[in-house]
Amino acid sequence: MRNGTCALCGHTKVIELRPKSRGYRSAYNPVVVANIDAGFFSAEKEVGQLLVYACLKCGFAQTFVEDVESVPIGPKYETRLVRTKRSSEPPQK
Repeated sequence: MRNGTCALCGHTKVIELRPKSRGYRSAYNPVVVANIDAGFFSAEKEVGQLLVYACLKCGFAQTFVEDVESVPIGPKYETRLVRTKRSSEPPQK
């Protein structure tokens, strides 16, 4: 999707959206994955803005996180790392 081709129907017109949420005093804020405390005198730093790619033909949409490496992991941020266990055995038939 991020390359401009729909992953579902193959159409070559895809739009990138940066979703916003309505916040304090009707201000529109970017939708982010986490906020990091930037210090006593600073506002929180928003990280991991969501980007949505939508096909203009079929409407299929995918969501990605911008700069995913900057997203902190832990209960304080309401994020967790999910890993799969890789098996050393070949798949059974």
